[in-house]
Amino acid sequence: MRTAYTINALPLDLYAPKQRKRLTPGTFLIPLALGGIAYLSMPKSTPVLPAETSRSQPVAAQNLDDLLPETTSAEDDVLLLAQVLYGEARGESDDFKRDVAYSVLNRTGKNKWWGNTFREVILKPDQYTCFNTDDANYDDVQNPVGEAWEDCKAVARDVLLNPAADTTNGATHFYTTWIDEPHWAHGETPVKVVQTGMYETNFYKLEK
Repeated sequence: MRTAYTINALPLDLYAPKQRKRLTPGTFLIPLALGGIAYLSMPKSTPVLPAETSRSQPVAAQNLDDLLPETTSAEDDVLLLAQVLYGEARGESDDFKRDVAYSVLNRTGKNKWWGNTFREVILKPDQYTCFNTDDANYDDVQNPVGEAWEDCKAVARDVLLNPAADTTNGATHFYTTWIDEPHWAHGETPVKVVQTGMYETNFYKLEK
């Protein structure tokens, strides 16, 4: 006989150590990549939401989008990453957009010269030129529209919900060969090379 399970999602700020003792037997916590948790409940187990909170009750997740809160910093991260994709790769395939997105995500948590947090690594000056105010692409990135924008958001959301599915062999940087080789690429070997039109895009995993 099959056993039915229910998956529910909670923003991280609704979960604190003191609530751990309130989870009923047969309920398991699952960390989410975007800073929240989900709990998996076996039949006849009732997850308990702290009584003192005024937030709405969690709902059963039907798909990955349901696990991503609509109005949280997690959604802000989706939009910010989508802006990078819109500025750097909106004319390219979804596979290439995914490579770019993972190279951004791979920079986080390393506390290197390019930053540590998600917002730091994206907004650090001169890293992603589409965020530089003097860049020709700046206005478009600040006001993204159309099917290309929706596509970039979909790829960004998928990558952030699946951080372990990296397609770049751990790459943290990339450049396309229509520009001169950047100083940080000197002496480095690409971990992935993608043909993009007449040029190649080289992805690098920098450790320093």
